[in-house]
Amino acid sequence: MNKQPDKVFALYYRAARTNDNDTTLHLDNQMHQLLQYARQHGIDNFALYVDMGYPGATPDRPAFKEMLSTIHSGHVQAVVTHSTTRIARDSISLYQFLEDAARHGTAVFSIKEGGDLLAEHKAFAAIRSLTLPFLWIRLTDTKTNVPMARIP
Repeated sequence: MNKQPDKVFALYYRAARTNDNDTTLHLDNQMHQLLQYARQHGIDNFALYVDMGYPGATPDRPAFKEMLSTIHSGHVQAVVTHSTTRIARDSISLYQFLEDAARHGTAVFSIKEGGDLLAEHKAFAAIRSLTLPFLWIRLTDTKTNVPMARIP
């Protein structure tokens, strides 16, 4: 991983519940894994972004919004998270986040899923661009030419 001295690695973790010991242990476990990942990859210029008590189904999370702002300002080289579910709970929101990160030159890594999510995202986008026209034709009523289903 080529480090860019003017940019940080954003280590992001989140847990939805706030009132039990399991949540604290879950957050501690995520933080430990992120710090271990940073150590193993020689990452010493990082910022921790933590949202405790916020579900992944909403992008309205303080640390997540702060991280996005830092990404948009061009100061984040990569986002590292425990799993993709920490970023978003649904595929569309995750896809939008990956698109946004790519537009700003920010890589995204997941410890659980392994590897660079943007590389996988680009491969998926290429396959999607090839298959969607076919699916659109197949999902259109041939008599009325009215779409029977809409694929995002």
